[in-house]
Amino acid sequence: MARIIRAVAITIFIFMAFASPVLWDIAKLEWHESNPIEFDRVIWLEVDRTVRPESPVRLKMAADLIKKGSLIGLDESKVNELLGIPDEKSTIPGSVYWLASFGLDSAWLQVLYLDKVVSSTRIFTD
Repeated sequence: MARIIRAVAITIFIFMAFASPVLWDIAKLEWHESNPIEFDRVIWLEVDRTVRPESPVRLKMAADLIKKGSLIGLDESKVNELLGIPDEKSTIPGSVYWLASFGLDSAWLQVLYLDKVVSSTRIFTD
């Protein structure tokens, strides 16, 4: 019986040690997405991932852009003018913009184009 209790305790400890940070990051991402702040191009372009990578400012602004559909129908040059030059993530289609970092993961805005205009946007993590 003691071995079973010890095995269960170790399993719970391992789960909490490895899974809870991931679940916490997902919860933070969902909270930021559900609490958008109005997009401000100047602030968007000033956020530096090397200084404050955990800052949710760009994530919340991206949530605002998606909620309002602000990018839908814009051509790529207008998107680049608004958001800056996209980050390079060769395996991801469309344009990708870094939003925030949470531990080992980062949040990204993906902008997809159809017939040279934005057809959809989404936030994802890696």
